[in-house]
Parts: sequence; structure tokens; C-alpha cells
Amino acid sequence: MQIYPSDKGVGTDIGCDYGRQDADDFWVAKLTIYAVKAEAGDTAAQAFARYQAEVKRKYPTAKVLGTAIEFTEEPPPEMKDVQSEEYEIMMNGRRYQSDLIVAMKAGWVIEIRGSSAMEAADGSEGVMALGDLANPSLALMQALSTIGTNIAPVPLK
Repeated sequence: MQIYPSDKGVGTDIGCDYGRQDADDFWVAKLTIYAVKAEAGDTAAQAFARYQAEVKRKYPTAKVLGTAIEFTEEPPPEMKDVQSEEYEIMMNGRRYQSDLIVAMKAGWVIEIRGSSAMEAADGSEGVMALGDLANPSLALMQALSTIGTNIAPVPLK
């Protein structure tokens, strides 16, 4: 866990991550959850646009693969503004699937990034180790349920 300096006060910009590396110290999978106190009047769409721009700045060749999560039924009110995007990025000469999920609740912006190698070091397909680690959409559900009122799980596609 990291607490980042913030002009809004200590504990208003935090992040926590977990990951797995291979024998060559390359990331196989990583899940990061950030919680940042929202700016006055901030919307989920504005926060999502900022994080999208951050991904594009860091990975200019990132390919958008589509929406990272979709609800198969009507989500509860707390999750109506959830926005997500899935990317294919290159890092250290390897392809990764990287999910960006953003939500707002009780004055907090929750950003979840989940990335996993799309191939093994030998180039074979099918590593997709993110499932071994954690599901970003499940992490979102857990993060939102710890802020304010608990919410019931919603089936995700």
C-alpha cells in the first residue's frame, strides 16, 4: 500500500497493488486499486477521461480492445457510472491485456488497473494470468462495497 502526497490531506490519495513476476522479474499479472478523494463537482466520466489519457500517455501504442466489463442485468445505483476499457499494451517487449475500470462513490474516485501477460516468455499464447491473481471487476465490487453502504454482487459479463 502507498499513500501519495496530496493537497487534500494525508490518506486522500492511496493505492494498493498485488502482482506476480516470472523468473526473469517480468510482470506476469498485476492488480492495482487506487482511491482518490474526488474534486468538487467531479464526475465519473471526467475521472475516467483523465485515467484514459494517463494510459495513452504511458502506452502510446496501446490498442483499445473494447469495454472491460459489461453488466448482464441492471446494476445497482452505486455502479451505474462505472466506466471501463480494455487495452493491449506492450511492456518490456511483451504483450499485456490491461483493464482500466473507474467508478465514483461517496466522494471517492476508485480506479482499478488489472494487467496480465498475453503470452509466456517463450511466445506461446494463453498465459492470461489475471484470473490467477484477481478479477478487476470483482475488485471493483469489493472496493465499492467498503465505501459507504454495502452493495449486493451484480453478475458481470
